[in-house]
Amino acid sequence: MKYILQITLLFLSVSYACCVFGAAGAAGAFDQPHIIVFGSAEVERVPDELRWVLVVKTERPTAVEAAQAHVNEVSSVLTLLTKLGLNKDEIETTNMQLRENWVYRNNSREKNGFWGMTGINFITRDFTRYVEFWSKLTSSPNVSISGVSFALSNKAEIEDQVKTRAVLNGREKAESLAAALGAEITEPLLIEELDDGRYFPPGPVRAMAMEGEAGTSQPVSPGKETVAARMKLVFGLKNK
Repeated sequence: MKYILQITLLFLSVSYACCVFGAAGAAGAFDQPHIIVFGSAEVERVPDELRWVLVVKTERPTAVEAAQAHVNEVSSVLTLLTKLGLNKDEIETTNMQLRENWVYRNNSREKNGFWGMTGINFITRDFTRYVEFWSKLTSSPNVSISGVSFALSNKAEIEDQVKTRAVLNGREKAESLAAALGAEITEPLLIEELDDGRYFPPGPVRAMAMEGEAGTSQPVSPGKETVAARMKLVFGLKNK
């Protein structure tokens, strides 16, 4: 998959532990001449997953009725999802509850039966079937769609790659700056991840015109997700 890679190295500074290069002394936490650089890297990728979060809620006069009706409704939704092509191990049920149902009437709190609730999570990868899933799920009784969001299936792998690029490019910049001073870098004294990428603005949204069954237009646009890293690097310095 094509992606845009932008490498930006920011806030470069060189500091020495003493006034005269090579002399003894200390600056901050480092007791030797050193150079500090801040390196950043980012990539933009088009998401390849849709993550769905459903809620099934059932209300009945008694706990027994609510429990049984809720089991039946959840089973119906799970059956529907398998008919739509999902495997059972791709569907997760979460946060199962059975509670008293309290309502407010005439400024007072009254018990009004019981309710059962279950969350259902699953992932789809064919964006052209979005309307199909949405329509069939919302036609089921007592089912609400709590959220549908785009995601990257291999985000952790991409994050590791971006962090490595930020470190390598930071090292290259440190070497270049040290050479300009007639010095060279030695061992790394510090490698610190400064943030999780939220420092960077989101990339531009990519509009997608997707066709579903029978040529119907799909009202989804995944845009692009930016995965970014910013690293602080400190290297020792020595005379050439």
